[in-house]
Amino acid sequence: MESGPPYRVFARELKPEERDNGRKHWWEFWREHDPYPKPGMESLEWQARAKTAKASEALEETLQVMLPLPELLQASRVSLQKARKEFADRAFGPFWDAIESAVSKLAEFQNATDRLAYLASVYDGFLSDWPNNFPPFPTKERPIPDPRPVLQRLQDLMRKGETDFQFASILEQRRIRMEQKKTREVMAAGFQNLGDAIQYVGDRITSSLNQMEISLGAQLDSLLDSQLEASASEEQYHRCISRMLDNIQRGRKPPPFDV
Repeated sequence: MESGPPYRVFARELKPEERDNGRKHWWEFWREHDPYPKPGMESLEWQARAKTAKASEALEETLQVMLPLPELLQASRVSLQKARKEFADRAFGPFWDAIESAVSKLAEFQNATDRLAYLASVYDGFLSDWPNNFPPFPTKERPIPDPRPVLQRLQDLMRKGETDFQFASILEQRRIRMEQKKTREVMAAGFQNLGDAIQYVGDRITSSLNQMEISLGAQLDSLLDSQLEASASEEQYHRCISRMLDNIQRGRKPPPFDV
């Protein structure tokens, strides 16, 4: 399917309060003779071009943030599967190592959902009340992978470890090390240390998702895809987002999430 013209915001009509007693405002005369207004001039064309640039940047960043989300959750699943095996084998240290690994990936996921909630609000602000051919915010058309099943698995395994005397004893011995461990993923997500992330990552992801729900004015279940654990669905997710991102970077407007 062929791509269309680039996304853009169009200059809108003057609002009544922007007119001077029904007469043309001075910049209306000016813009009729200069189709390329200069920055700093109060022209609707310049505002439209500025909004086009900002909305395009927000759209591109949104797709870049969305792209690795399936891999982050899959890495967390693998670590939690390992943790389940280590628990069954009574391997205390490896169990908590696997939990730490899963939490680090979930912290990255949480950082991404925080950013998506912010970008959703910004994107809407740039386009609100201005005619444009930009698509809806991407998560409305291509839901992100649902982290809630993974968070539930983490919570269940944490509960098993904390209620088993031997595993809990090892955890207490490791707490000081966890509190001193400040990984890039954990710090970027706003946690003080790994121990802090293990305790609160689930709550923080839930909070980020709720904020994204508010920013988009959409039901949370419509923004999350519970089927992305399937490899075929994950492949389609990547193909959709990668294609749209490539077209935007090349200055083309693709059909929304063309498969």
